[in-house]
Amino acid sequence: MYHRSPLTTLLSTPLAVLLAGLLSILWAGCPHEPRKPHDNVDSGATDATITGDLLPSAYPDAERLVLVRGPYLQNVTDTSIVIMWEAAEPCRGLVEAGSGSHYQRSEPSDHAERHEITITGLPTSAADLSYRIRCVTGPDAGFTADAPTPPEAALVEGWHPFRMAPGVGDPYRLLVYGDNRTLFFMHEEVTAQMLNAEPDLVVNVGDLVTDGNVYDQWDQEFFWPAEGLLRRVPMFVAIGNHEQDADHFYELLSQPPPENYFTFTYGNSFNIVLDSNPDKLYAGSEQLLWFEEAAYSAAAQSATWLFAYAHHPPYSEGWDAPGYDGDLHMRELIVPVAEDAGIDLFWNGHTHDYERGALNGVTWIITGGGGASLDSFQQNFDHILVYESAWHYVQVDIAGPHATVSAVDLQGVELDRFTLTQP
Repeated sequence: MYHRSPLTTLLSTPLAVLLAGLLSILWAGCPHEPRKPHDNVDSGATDATITGDLLPSAYPDAERLVLVRGPYLQNVTDTSIVIMWEAAEPCRGLVEAGSGSHYQRSEPSDHAERHEITITGLPTSAADLSYRIRCVTGPDAGFTADAPTPPEAALVEGWHPFRMAPGVGDPYRLLVYGDNRTLFFMHEEVTAQMLNAEPDLVVNVGDLVTDGNVYDQWDQEFFWPAEGLLRRVPMFVAIGNHEQDADHFYELLSQPPPENYFTFTYGNSFNIVLDSNPDKLYAGSEQLLWFEEAAYSAAAQSATWLFAYAHHPPYSEGWDAPGYDGDLHMRELIVPVAEDAGIDLFWNGHTHDYERGALNGVTWIITGGGGASLDSFQQNFDHILVYESAWHYVQVDIAGPHATVSAVDLQGVELDRFTLTQP
């Protein structure tokens, strides 16, 4: 199956890529405040409300403190979640979260622009969870009802809904996508469609930015286009080659250590995230030994679903020029373990298209349609059943032993749909 619309062809041309690059340069060179393009102060209960507010509702005499980035959700489990944001100047921050009688208030963080706060103690069974962030300048001002002095500057976000990781028996919706770099306006379109799907969790399979060492690109190509999604839905990321293993990847994201590869449990699934860059994954590497241990672990083997994610695919029918058909190190090192360990679904990116195939019990999906210029069909592999050159994301609805998987384009049209059922 192959599809590429005239609009898709036009927007993925070198001219469109050049235009995106010029827009990024112009944006970076224009004088502007270090903030997102909308207000984030005193925004009220715009999304949801909870009881148990222990803080003053406003700081009317304080100057306005603006956000540079966030808030965004990270590293979710069934008992904790990380909230991150960055303000335009140093402030002390805290997070309030809860639902009904369940209320948590974090300890205030130190004065800093960038904040990373973990919330714990919220039950997975709590419905309609919401959170909000506060940041104030001053030693203790604004964080108690009887604060002796008001803050000099303050930031008060509205309530945002979120969800902890579900219980083992609860249904959930997972979205997977990747390769959103460069064409940030297309990334915004993709994530807007994803938010409409109301996911519980998102995994990105890498290449968030064109060059991970360029700090401004992290906002322009990733955080700002995806801000609506990131504010409500936690995201894990499999590092790509364009991240360049830059310090910004580790500073701006919060993932299980060592952050470029890790495992996490979500509902009834055990998930393995790899760093598939060849200098980190090779024969005899520490990560390869770790992957084998993780795939054969009791937690992995006893889970209803075993999922894996890596940026580079072992096989690929598409590319922007002849000569690439997948990564040999993935084919030789990872595929045999994935088959033997019984991985159910293995997601990759790198190629900017959608591909689905099956080898010896493993379903392989390339979901590289997150915003970067699209690739073209180049060669055929018998085991790859579906090929689509389109911007898209993959939706997985899990209900016990049943998984319904669909690839969805920017218009909400299904490019592919299939189901898996465990014995």
